[in-house]
Amino acid sequence: MQTPKIALAALAMALVAAFAPRLHAAEPATAPYQLAIGDRVSVMTFGRADLTGEFTVGMDAAIRVPLLGSIPAAGRSRADIETAITERLTKLLGYETTVTVDIAAYRPIFVIGDVTAPGEVAYVPGMTAFQAYAKAGGMPSLRQLPSQVASQMASTQRDIMIAQTELNSLLLRRAALEAALNDLPEIAMPDELKPVAATRAVSEALATEKAALAARRGDLAARKALSERERAQLGEEVAALERLIATLKVQSEVVNEELTRIGRLAEKGLATSQRMLELKRSKASTDSSRHEAAAYLSRARQEIIQLDLQLHDLRARQRREDIDNLRLVDGEIARARARIEGSARQMVALSQVDLAEAGLERTGIAVSISRNEADRSHTFTAAAGTPLRPGDIVQISAEVKSAETGPARRQALLSPSATD
Repeated sequence: MQTPKIALAALAMALVAAFAPRLHAAEPATAPYQLAIGDRVSVMTFGRADLTGEFTVGMDAAIRVPLLGSIPAAGRSRADIETAITERLTKLLGYETTVTVDIAAYRPIFVIGDVTAPGEVAYVPGMTAFQAYAKAGGMPSLRQLPSQVASQMASTQRDIMIAQTELNSLLLRRAALEAALNDLPEIAMPDELKPVAATRAVSEALATEKAALAARRGDLAARKALSERERAQLGEEVAALERLIATLKVQSEVVNEELTRIGRLAEKGLATSQRMLELKRSKASTDSSRHEAAAYLSRARQEIIQLDLQLHDLRARQRREDIDNLRLVDGEIARARARIEGSARQMVALSQVDLAEAGLERTGIAVSISRNEADRSHTFTAAAGTPLRPGDIVQISAEVKSAETGPARRQALLSPSATD
């Protein structure tokens, strides 16, 4: 008689055992990998930073490289693209240069059926069907568990997905703040997100952060340009006032000399007091205009200093805001990680379920792979050790023996709303 309590972890081990007999059924070596839509390549051109970067194979089956335009990529190997870029660049520059092309990221695979987390899985070279199964949770479908446990696990899975999405956005937000604080030209993709950088959610979140950073930098540039125009106008005003003050100074000196001369003549009775009075009035008017111009000059210079201080204060305020926001984002990142870890622990706790309560005695696993080759899709039965290729759809079906009904196979259904 079977023991009354069998943990779900034991079921997972049974699934591993079901895979084990076929672990060595690997495919033979194949030709060099042919790129397809969704793959991303890294192009490094020696001595040309403007021609170095990562480029995704678009829906037109090509990559777009600055200066070189569209280069067909789908259906070609890495070496083919390297040769094509080198030839086109040599023709454009008139001399031969060194170009290196590597595959930065493969398009993802999709795991569906009887797994804990069906959906997209980042592809890595050498990945097998069993590894993809493990990446997708490695558990039977929740539909095999008691309804209450299944509901709790489904809810916990949603919590993990929501927290992970929030964490991804926060990591990109942190990268954007670091770019702003360090005056970097681009937002660096966090290492943690590089395996999923090509997914729609991460790409859209990155685009949002780039747009926000560009808008803020544009606003600062506009304010700086306005400040520089006002500064230039004030500079012209300062120069004009300095010239006026210099002219008034000369006029004042001339009047002083004339007053001295007329004073000597008056002592000899050769000049009238009326002439002396006119000269004194002229000197007073000139000195008054000179002092007024000096006051305007002082105010203009103060306005220039004020403009410089305002721009400096704006930058300093933005930097303080970025530092404060970075501190807040770090706290939110820590909380998101804590939620993910807590939900994961809850999943482990929920997995300790009595399988006898679910009416299961033993299970087996069937694997099939849907693959596009030569513009044709075909599906074949696979072994655990079958190597996967980017873009593959892996279907996992669990075979269970029910205590009440005997052997039965449940076919998992592909949800049309599978997430990216």
